[in-house]
Amino acid sequence: MATFRLTPSLVRSRFGRRLFGLFVLCSLLPALVLGVLSFGTVTRQLRRSSQERLEHSTKLVGKAIEERLQFLSQDLARVGPRSSPCPAPPARDASAACDGSLDYGVSALAWLSPEGKSLVITGDLEIPKLTAEHRAAIESGIDVVVDAFIGERPVVYLARGMGGGVLIARIDPAYLWSALDQGVLVPSMQFHVANASSRVISERNATRQIPPLSTPTGHFDWDIDGKAYLAAFAPIGGTEEVLAPAWTLVISEARQAVVAPMDDFRRSFPLAITAADGERKAEQQVRHAEPSRKVLGLYNEGVARLV
Repeated sequence: MATFRLTPSLVRSRFGRRLFGLFVLCSLLPALVLGVLSFGTVTRQLRRSSQERLEHSTKLVGKAIEERLQFLSQDLARVGPRSSPCPAPPARDASAACDGSLDYGVSALAWLSPEGKSLVITGDLEIPKLTAEHRAAIESGIDVVVDAFIGERPVVYLARGMGGGVLIARIDPAYLWSALDQGVLVPSMQFHVANASSRVISERNATRQIPPLSTPTGHFDWDIDGKAYLAAFAPIGGTEEVLAPAWTLVISEARQAVVAPMDDFRRSFPLAITAADGERKAEQQVRHAEPSRKVLGLYNEGVARLV
């Protein structure tokens, strides 16, 4: 009777290679497909969770900016009309404009008379251009926030009606933008505020731009200093007393930080497949060894009887 033997030549033959390839494919393919599907599913869930955190953060940071503008507007209401600048430092007078009580958030202050003449009360201030919409809001008793640029440096002003004229304060960037991320954003997040032209005004040099946006709120991916970030954006609304410009708040989180929980999986998954395949092969060898032991035992019994 012809017998079939597993020899090295069989493994080197085309049939043997195909058989071995089919065995490897059947062993590894299910685990590989499951791992890829699981990786994609978990990555999408991590991305959605990050987007939800970013959306929540835009609300918190946006509200903080609105509150700072509102607080400064209330303090500016204490300033009355003046006909002369503040005395040179360190001298001060008792007026709200010159007693130092506004130094926390105002770097310069000017008065624009009804006749259009400007008087710089304190600091060095370049009068911003006020549109007809701005003047209409000021005349109705609403303070107006205006952003502009001096060279490449962004500046923000707060203008309010006073004595028939306009009081213009240049807001200190440190007051408006600093420490907004403390207690709100995780270390892997950062925020940017862009004006109507998509130029970032919350940094010292306005050289960064956000991508064009087609909706008031949403998400996008972008690069910051060569690193990939996920971002959520929302408009910064004003209040009943303060008219804010068309600013967009962008909260970003590093993509690497978002998918960091999957790094261990990415490293350990090939090892897990190899270990699982090795365990499967060992189990098959044990199963094949059991019949061989039984045959050997029967053979030894037969030899003993003949002897």
